[in-house]
Amino acid sequence: MAVVFRDGCDSYGSTADILRKWDANTGWVYNATAGRNGGGALQCVSSASLLKSRFGILNNTEVCCAFWVKISTTPAAAINFVEYPTIADASLNKMRLNTSGQLVCYAANNVTIFATGATNICDNNWHWIELRIKHTVSSNGGGSAYVDTVQQFSSFTNNANAGNADHITLTGSANATMTIDDFMVWEDTAGGPQLASIPLGPRQMTTGFPDGDGVVNFSRSTGSSNYALVDEQTFDSADYVESGTSGDQDLYDYAAIATSIASITEVCVNSVLINPNPGTINFQNVGKSGGNTTLGTSTITPSSYLTKQTSYPVDPATSAAWASAAAVNSAQFGIKVV
Repeated sequence: MAVVFRDGCDSYGSTADILRKWDANTGWVYNATAGRNGGGALQCVSSASLLKSRFGILNNTEVCCAFWVKISTTPAAAINFVEYPTIADASLNKMRLNTSGQLVCYAANNVTIFATGATNICDNNWHWIELRIKHTVSSNGGGSAYVDTVQQFSSFTNNANAGNADHITLTGSANATMTIDDFMVWEDTAGGPQLASIPLGPRQMTTGFPDGDGVVNFSRSTGSSNYALVDEQTFDSADYVESGTSGDQDLYDYAAIATSIASITEVCVNSVLINPNPGTINFQNVGKSGGNTTLGTSTITPSSYLTKQTSYPVDPATSAAWASAAAVNSAQFGIKVV
């Protein structure tokens, strides 16, 4: 699916929980009330701050991302704001922030500038940012950028590939408070937005939690309802559901989302899992709508708690885009042992 990583920043209870979704974190913190719409957000106040997504989410020479950002003031020195390194963490082309608060598309050598935007995004106001970056040899490549749907630049060249992006990193500013919300990354794979879809326009991520059981097969650690053991915002390993039997599946109802949504980019299922036993066992996230079931990719259950994300850009009932919030509200989502 085209959306390969996303964080609505509303499913954390503390800063430590950031590592359930992101691979590494230096200096970023969770703030439960700093978000664009009053919910959670991620913040940093140091140029040493580095947030690194899970390795292996990307496999393309061109990548897009979009997010809300609020930056209190312009940086004292230019920073490598958004980067898409290789699997070996080698730097590729990137979007920097200059001392005027403008987005600048740089080559991997940190010297060649492809283009500079006109808008100061470091004015202590929220801005919707969309970026597309292409990685090519030497000083060639380029990218495009939009601020609040206004194009800042589009500068691309076409030469041999210098390597695929593997993950994404965010770097903070030494003298400013930077706040990030509703962060998403996509590339040209099947389903959902494509590279050419940019600009998508402002998006809002709504986080829902299970509030009822569908058909459930997993064993409970306690209590009388499966959903009640996996419905918490603050991650809790004290109660849980579990199964080691192939074919076992839990489906849950979810709290209803608002009915005034104009369009739905995707529904994403987040499952926090661990395999505490020797050996390996696989799982799949599950979506069911209108009697039709769509299974996510079969994945090895991790040996320490991690979040697995599965995108549902289309309604399993129709194989078309989700028509309304009501269609999402009537669907069920869960997990299956492979």
